[in-house]
Amino acid sequence: MRGKILQGLSTGGVYRRHNEYSDESRSIRIAALKLCDLRVNSFLEETRKRLKQYKFASDIVNKKALELQNLAGASLRAEVEQTVNELIVVPPNIVLVFLPTSDRTADCDESGSLYYQIYSQ
Repeated sequence: MRGKILQGLSTGGVYRRHNEYSDESRSIRIAALKLCDLRVNSFLEETRKRLKQYKFASDIVNKKALELQNLAGASLRAEVEQTVNELIVVPPNIVLVFLPTSDRTADCDESGSLYYQIYSQ
């Protein structure tokens, strides 16, 4: 099924450009926040390549990384909030957030999950 979706995107007919992107030279602004020990540069470049296949120009306008090892509780939440605010100074069209696997088991409420905190912000 995934291959059919990608084929539909690349050959046309599955999507229609938003009026703001009718000019193919208009760039999609991408911001990335890394909160884990993964290498994300190759993922970002693959994202840009995929967008280019669909005739969308793109730029990585901001990239931030935050080390979480020495942070917990309120200080962690404050650092994440500050970093997200810095990340979106130049308003992006796409925000990619790379979370640690430990966030999968965090409570899905305001007090536990980084995902929930960033999403609500």
